[in-house]
Amino acid sequence: MNPGSCRDRVHRDRWQRPCETQAVNPTVFSALVLVAVVAGCSYWVLQDARARTERRRPVVAAFFGFTIEDPQTWAVLCLFVSVLFVPMYFVARRADD
Repeated sequence: MNPGSCRDRVHRDRWQRPCETQAVNPTVFSALVLVAVVAGCSYWVLQDARARTERRRPVVAAFFGFTIEDPQTWAVLCLFVSVLFVPMYFVARRADD
């Protein structure tokens, strides 16, 4: 065996097997997947809202005195407050059909 090979190294962490590669932390992986899903959904909202605006059928929602009809506004709101605005987008989109 080569001196300094993986098996000859002293490991201070007794729970780690020698030369074992570290996997991605499941919490970090879950957070990355969630961010990717939210970003993808917001991108889809932006593209869909732009397409509907070009066909002169914009997605419009009004609540508490505010009106949302700009595609960029929909996308930003869906990105930052996706739990509220993604379902609202689908409801407003369905009302137009």
